[in-house]
Amino acid sequence: MSFFGSPPDSPAGMPMEPPKWGPPVWDRAAEDTLGVSVGMSVLLAVTDEHAVIFDNVHAFANGFTFDLVQIHNPNIPLDVTHMRQRRMFMNGPRLGLEFADGSIASTEQTGTPAAPFGGGPGRSSSITLTSNALPPEGPGFDDDGVPTGHVLRMQGGGGSQNRYASQFWCFGLPSPGSMTIHADWPDHFDEVAIDLDATPILDAASRSKILWART
Repeated sequence: MSFFGSPPDSPAGMPMEPPKWGPPVWDRAAEDTLGVSVGMSVLLAVTDEHAVIFDNVHAFANGFTFDLVQIHNPNIPLDVTHMRQRRMFMNGPRLGLEFADGSIASTEQTGTPAAPFGGGPGRSSSITLTSNALPPEGPGFDDDGVPTGHVLRMQGGGGSQNRYASQFWCFGLPSPGSMTIHADWPDHFDEVAIDLDATPILDAASRSKILWART
């Protein structure tokens, strides 16, 4: 005989229609879409202690993802506590993208959508990095709440004590031509500006594929 006896019946819940899935308009890559790897890896900066890499780029029809990888020189003893190590990566490099048409996306933009939860084209559950500096203004919005310019968002990350990859989503594909990656990390390295050709991202985006029919 069970000590607890039979469990009580579960109360009848209110019938609920599962929400209809719709592809995200701007705040992340659509979950029904196969992005295409661009095969792009760019060393942004390297010092005696750290290296920072723009890596693992995947292109989608309305933007691209990438990793900002921070590597600590494993030959230098890491004399920090777990929390200090976490703060080092959270307070990592500042990042900005500048495109051939003059548009920009930055981790320091103001007015960038952030924090609100829930559905709808103008909402997101992601976070936007901020700073006490005077950052560029963020994009405006159309009548549906969709940004009219680029949005750059950090959407997670992970790694080990010596290597950490922050995952980013950039809404809006680059314009044809050259794009510039701007980065700095106060107390670690001065600002750098690395030019690269945006063509591989655009070519890969044209080959991204929606895997299932949208209803």
